[in-house]
Amino acid sequence: MAWIRHLIDQHGCKQGLTIWSWRCSTKRLATNQRLRRSGCNERSNKMLTISGLFVYPIKSCQGVSLDDVIVRPYGLNHDRSFMIVDEHGQFITQRSHPQLTSIAVRLIEGGLSLQHPACGEQVVYTDQSTQTIVSVWQRQTAAYDQGQAVAEYLSDIVGQPVRLVYMCPSLAYSKGYQVLFQDAQPIHLVSESSLAHAQQQIAGAAIDYRRFRPNIVVSGAVDAFAEDDWQRITTCGVSMHVQMPCERCNVPAINPDSGEHEEAVLDYLRRYRLPEGRRVSIFGVTTRVTKLGRLRVGDVMNVRL
Repeated sequence: MAWIRHLIDQHGCKQGLTIWSWRCSTKRLATNQRLRRSGCNERSNKMLTISGLFVYPIKSCQGVSLDDVIVRPYGLNHDRSFMIVDEHGQFITQRSHPQLTSIAVRLIEGGLSLQHPACGEQVVYTDQSTQTIVSVWQRQTAAYDQGQAVAEYLSDIVGQPVRLVYMCPSLAYSKGYQVLFQDAQPIHLVSESSLAHAQQQIAGAAIDYRRFRPNIVVSGAVDAFAEDDWQRITTCGVSMHVQMPCERCNVPAINPDSGEHEEAVLDYLRRYRLPEGRRVSIFGVTTRVTKLGRLRVGDVMNVRL
């Protein structure tokens, strides 16, 4: 570089290179001190950037894109705190009811605004007056019923009697870490490289994050599926421990715009993401929180293998 040549011309080759080396080491030291003061650890195997943050206030309905979000012990704030259940309190999702893809959700003060192309808008203000018991897979948990108006609204969309329920943080299920209505783990992460690989291999189907429903999308110079090998992820404010690969059902095959089933996506997952010894394909990873804080789009994420 020009400034290196200037040092050599001014001080001679040996002394110029010595000054250059000293300046570089001083700069690294200052950077390391700044990182330590801010809570960051610069020693990492990979460095990536958060390119997307998403929460899904109602399990299996449309997500909400955020610029920043508070990280709670049970995941990202507002993520999967509501859920639709049938007459028996059993959760329903896009797996059996793909029409849920058509329900848009917006966060409002004190509740949610739901929007559907045929049924219009329904506003829900969080109600904690009527408690009930509901099921997520084999897990039974307490939740609050959200009333008749939204139940009728959703029943018209789904085509059967359903209720909307809410789980407040005090009811979060705990097994060493907390979850609300997530299937198993608090936070789901996927890389842009993995999404790009899927799009390259699947002809005739548009692939984006909505099929895989992650909370965090990261960008950076990493290979597809690099996240499979990550152990710990940190930003300047948040730390997460990678729990396991995210096992996949048929939801990624559901077109998020039309609700139609596209078998090519499942064929892709079986071909590229079904490791030897597994019976279920994987895509992305799930994590739990070890240090609470706030995440922002553009944050640098350090990962350890």
